[in-house]
Amino acid sequence: WRCGELNPLDNYNATLRFVASPACQPGIVVIPSAKGGPVHCVRPDGKGDVTISGRVWSRERDTPDVPTPAIHDGLVYLLRENGVLIVVDAATGKEIYQQRTHVQRHRASPVVADGKVFCAAADGTVTVVQAGRDFKLLATNEIGEHLSSTPIAVAGRLYLRSYDALYAIEASKDGAGKTGGGE
Repeated sequence: WRCGELNPLDNYNATLRFVASPACQPGIVVIPSAKGGPVHCVRPDGKGDVTISGRVWSRERDTPDVPTPAIHDGLVYLLRENGVLIVVDAATGKEIYQQRTHVQRHRASPVVADGKVFCAAADGTVTVVQAGRDFKLLATNEIGEHLSSTPIAVAGRLYLRSYDALYAIEASKDGAGKTGGGE
């Protein structure tokens, strides 16, 4: 199948490039575009041109541009480059909330793990937001190095890659985070 209308016909941009990848879960594919353009959600079982016929919902503005959306527990997390986290209902596209996580540039995609959303900014700040329908900032952590790679969460650890090191962060037995980094 094919889904179009990602580059506006009324103001077509021949230099438009798409960086963020589509995100999917059973029953939906969320397709970001670029430069503040639309986000479309389509059913994955369509045939031919699903631009209209397969559309579940559309958000005509505020695409994440670089960060790929995350989908978890019926919610879509759209992290804009300016640090604004937009959460929409995965079934309807209805906006749940829109809140700034941090003022620096975000090129890494949001990651959902352990009931939290991790957002890594270019200045090395990782904000942690409670996953769900209510915005709750849980923590702001400074790594002290440039980050543009998406964090990875595996087996109770969060991995962050800077230009110089790979960090593995896990909670210690007393609940505080501990890090180990190396080159």
